[in-house]
Amino acid sequence: MSRSFLDGRVVLHAGDCLEVLRTLAADCVDSVVTDPPYHLSEGWATWDGGDIAFQTALWVEVIRVLKPGGYILSFSSCRTYHRMACAMEDAGFRVHPMLAWVFGSGFPKATSISKQIDKKAGAEREAVSKVTKGRRPDPYFVGLRKEYQITSSSTELAKKFDGWYYGGQSLKPAFEPIFFGQKPFSEKTGAENAVKHGVGGINIDACRIPYEPDYRNSWGSFVHSFGRWPTNLILSLPVIPGATSEFLNRIFYVPRADSDCRVGSRHPTVKPLDLIRYLVRLITPAKGICLDLFAGTGTLGEAAFREGFSAILIEREAEYLSDIERRMALVLEGPM
Repeated sequence: MSRSFLDGRVVLHAGDCLEVLRTLAADCVDSVVTDPPYHLSEGWATWDGGDIAFQTALWVEVIRVLKPGGYILSFSSCRTYHRMACAMEDAGFRVHPMLAWVFGSGFPKATSISKQIDKKAGAEREAVSKVTKGRRPDPYFVGLRKEYQITSSSTELAKKFDGWYYGGQSLKPAFEPIFFGQKPFSEKTGAENAVKHGVGGINIDACRIPYEPDYRNSWGSFVHSFGRWPTNLILSLPVIPGATSEFLNRIFYVPRADSDCRVGSRHPTVKPLDLIRYLVRLITPAKGICLDLFAGTGTLGEAAFREGFSAILIEREAEYLSDIERRMALVLEGPM
């Protein structure tokens, strides 16, 4: 089943991504920006299970529908990126240096050795303070904020291990890697490939990072009038203590996804609209078609439309199909 939105510029296919991809024509899309399941095996979402992002057969189909020289940007987690990247390389993608989306607002998932020792000893720990953990205040995630007790060690052995933790994510997660790949050229050079297929390069000037006027003027003719060359670091932080405007203008800065980005969805991994707009703009030619095979709430569809592109979306989950339809209905109501 498929539906079109926004004067046909966004087409949504409902179904399994591998099955839908096999129905698409070869060399029919100019770029791919997607956010596959991370397969972290934490059991909180059925769609995050399995291993679809690690299957070479999936990425073989993606390469088939992508034009020669076309690029792909695919999000992953720090823990499972390597498995996805290997599958994509085995499928035939040329591997470029990854991008890093740095946000610094994740939550560590670690177990206190001290608490475990006291628990095994049957010792009661004294409560010394309280702390609230969970997502930032958001009308769609209020129920996920919880209050926790801070306790002090009871046994001497537990005191010896105060401050020591273990677990697969003991450090606070602060970035997500983005695989940056490319379908090999069909022509001898990138220029010849671009002329024949319209893809093969990245739009540097459209994605340059602006300077503060005073900083640009201090460098005179040595600074490109369009701004700095884009970096492979994308920063997304609510507060940066001590950060200067010069620092922020050396990298691409984008706010975290807010309620407007979520459009009422409870999807846990919604990406900021400005971030997806930037990525689509970086690798998609004028009036090109961008593919998202794990569409989620349809952020890619909105981003592509607002940037002047078209989009093909694939989504399996019924709940998120409804979210996409709602987003598409709201797109024209907001500023472009």
